[in-house]
Amino acid sequence: MIRNTVVLARERGDCWNRIGVTGDGTCVELKQHIHCRNCPVFVGAGRGLLERAASDEYVTQWTLILSKEKAVRPPASDAHVVFRVAGEHLALPAPIFRDVRVAGRIHRLPHRSNEVLLGVASVGGEIRPCLSIERLLGIDRLPDGSSGAGGRWIVVGSEAPWVLVVDEVLAIHRTAHDEVKDAPSTAARAAGGFARGVFPWRDIEVAILDANRLLRDLDRWLE
Repeated sequence: MIRNTVVLARERGDCWNRIGVTGDGTCVELKQHIHCRNCPVFVGAGRGLLERAASDEYVTQWTLILSKEKAVRPPASDAHVVFRVAGEHLALPAPIFRDVRVAGRIHRLPHRSNEVLLGVASVGGEIRPCLSIERLLGIDRLPDGSSGAGGRWIVVGSEAPWVLVVDEVLAIHRTAHDEVKDAPSTAARAAGGFARGVFPWRDIEVAILDANRLLRDLDRWLE
């Protein structure tokens, strides 16, 4: 009787659901195979399922899917923080930024402070070296002979962040790679030779600073 039940279940193609581990467990083959997934009948059924001919409906559905026009991927881009120093608009990669805040008090360092290395500043309870990016890059002063207002601090770097004095932080702008052009000689000079390219923003040409070179040059001021 049990043998007849096994044969019938196999012929119906779902013996694992009837007399196997997900059924009543009466299959005599379980003593040998322990689990239906180890049984040749179950393996053969799975192979037959994978190798069966595709239905007309399935072929039609995938024909429609594959014939659709592929969505155009947006161009590769990078996020930059745009800021102003005196009359120049500059940008640095967003990932190197640690903080942006209203400028506060700078404490001069005896025998070390100068036009570039202004001193140290407290940022979030931590003392950080503070530097004038205007003087580091040699940016020309405004037409009236003054420098910028120096109203913002940007904190950049990872292990030993720097505080850079800038006039305004304007935006975070995602720049497509094909927007970035080689820096013309005028932009390169204005950015102290640190410019690695330019991109348009609100009808303004923004110079992207070479972040790696800038951070190396900042470290030099503490040697």
